Amino acid sequence: ILDLKNNFIKYIESDVFSTLIFLKKIDLSENKLEIIEKKIFLDLINLIDLNLSSNRIRFIENMAFENLKNIKNIYLDKNSFSNLRRLGNFHDIKNIYLPTNIF
Repeated sequence: ILDLKNNFIKYIESDVFSTLIFLKKIDLSENKLEIIEKKIFLDLINLIDLNLSSNRIRFIENMAFENLKNIKNIYLDKNSFSNLRRLGNFHDIKNIYLPTNIF
């Protein structure tokens, strides 16, 4: 588990998680993220839970979650989306949480 909750993170470099291929959970909630770029989660093929709730996300690049082959839960609640495009091709996803967003 990588817990980065409430750290005032505004931006994530595209290769920052590239060596963490066995990571199962990331909590990036309660930060200041506004944009999720396509390559941020590229190498996280074993990720199961991704928490991006309570940020300022207004845009997620097309197919940003494409390589998350084992993802089960994505938490996107309490953000400020202007729209959502194609997020990825999910095989076994169980939940995408979107309540309390501004579309």
